[in-house]
Amino acid sequence: MLALHALAETIGFAEQTRFHFDGHMRDFIHNGVGKTLQEAMDLWEEERHKPKPIALQFEYNRHIREYFKTHPGAKLQDAIQDWKGKKTERRNVSEVSK
Repeated sequence: MLALHALAETIGFAEQTRFHFDGHMRDFIHNGVGKTLQEAMDLWEEERHKPKPIALQFEYNRHIREYFKTHPGAKLQDAIQDWKGKKTERRNVSEVSK
């Protein structure tokens, strides 16, 4: 894998695109026997423009991102306060259901 990264750097691809190995690239390298460097670069280019989902364990980050989508002029402090309120609501609901 390092050899592919070094080759990408040699041709200038890494500097132009801020290339790094994400999950899609790791899968491509692992399962892409017989694939070309151009195919790897095409995959990278295609994937880097897609929005990346936020994993469940990063619920706070997902909340902040969604808050700003629905409240474009809001401040970070507003989003944090909303997060704290929702967290408190969930805690209260879970205590009632016990």
